[in-house]
Amino acid sequence: MGRPRRYLRFPWRSSSRLRADLDEELRFYFDMRTRELVEQGMSDADARREAVREFGDVEYTKRYCLAEDAMSRREERRTDYVAELRQDMMHSWRTFRRSPGFAVIALITLALGIGANTAIFSVVNGLLLRDLPYGEPDRLVRVWGAHKDSGIDRSQLSAGDFMDLRERQHSFAALGAFSWGGGTYIGTGDPIRLSGARVDANVFTALGVRPYLGRTFAVGEDSSGVNPTIVLGFGAWRRVFGGDSAIVGKSVNISGRSSTVIGVLPPTFFFPTMGEAEIFTPLDLTPLLRDVNRIRKFHSLGAIGRLRPGTTVARARAELKGIMAQLERDFPQS
Repeated sequence: MGRPRRYLRFPWRSSSRLRADLDEELRFYFDMRTRELVEQGMSDADARREAVREFGDVEYTKRYCLAEDAMSRREERRTDYVAELRQDMMHSWRTFRRSPGFAVIALITLALGIGANTAIFSVVNGLLLRDLPYGEPDRLVRVWGAHKDSGIDRSQLSAGDFMDLRERQHSFAALGAFSWGGGTYIGTGDPIRLSGARVDANVFTALGVRPYLGRTFAVGEDSSGVNPTIVLGFGAWRRVFGGDSAIVGKSVNISGRSSTVIGVLPPTFFFPTMGEAEIFTPLDLTPLLRDVNRIRKFHSLGAIGRLRPGTTVARARAELKGIMAQLERDFPQS
């Protein structure tokens, strides 16, 4: 008797299925690369080790790919929602044409609803949208990479490309890089998982954020020889550390690593691309910049910039596109 068919399936893949698919793709890549190296004369064991070494940080890649896939799924659901809304509107329009009396009542109801929503939006706009927790938010921009071959115009940047962009550009007063990176707080009670981000010192400068306590990262604080530091989000400071006013200067254990708390962010702050971030640690790009296999080909960084006074987004975009065009000529393989 054959295996029963599944007639009902959800339109999206579960997290476990995504991880299984990613593991399968990685196994396929390592198998293919190992076979190529064996054909070049290496033993199976040496070929497998070399394939893994060339690839780089496997676990970090998994986390990054899963995060990107989650973002893609959200975009797909948003697109489906817009399509369904359009279909509902067309159906409603046909109903209105067949029933003019019903249409008049519906229009009056819509007018009342729109008026109420307009009033609510005015309040929200005044209290929230116009009071973003950043200095001069109209000069704050998100910088994306683009992949012409795949048609993706919003992707991450490689470490080498980001450093070249920052050194060659003149449109930004500050341009900072960030990446995903939470951890687990290990204290006297049960371990607590904390979401977070790894950022360089220029990120908080670009955002124009003044800490609630202490300070944010200084340039050079991401170097491997410097004592590890950490900045806490206000929520994590209250929830995990009880709002300890003397927290600055104390050491905390995050994922088995001792880090010194140097600051706490204000209660209104949220990271613009990942609002749930609770802890922030310095972003050290040195390992990527020293790895010839990952410096240009490993796209894992987001970027936030603050435009110089008088500089427009269009002018900044044109300048960055020019720099990237030159990098394409300089590094055609990546």
